[in-house]
Amino acid sequence: MTKTATLRLVHDYPPAHPPKVAHVNIQHVLESIKRREVDVGTWINVIGHVERPQDSSSAVCVQAVAVWDAGNVDLDAYQKAVRRREDADGI
Repeated sequence: MTKTATLRLVHDYPPAHPPKVAHVNIQHVLESIKRREVDVGTWINVIGHVERPQDSSSAVCVQAVAVWDAGNVDLDAYQKAVRRREDADGI
């Protein structure tokens, strides 16, 4: 039986910047996580505690307390929302 696992979540948006990476420790949700939620390319929602990275990487580390399938994500709408947010924040 698996006792611990870490998901490496990557989103390469915007393309001109380095990809955003999150290392999500799913140890506490292993018994409830579904196979489709860890398939490559699946969009998931994660609630958890952000932790200090153990190395000097720019990756975000999260201790998950809940993980569930995000359903069908409209990628164009998502990316437009990110652009609007960045424009509003002056990023």
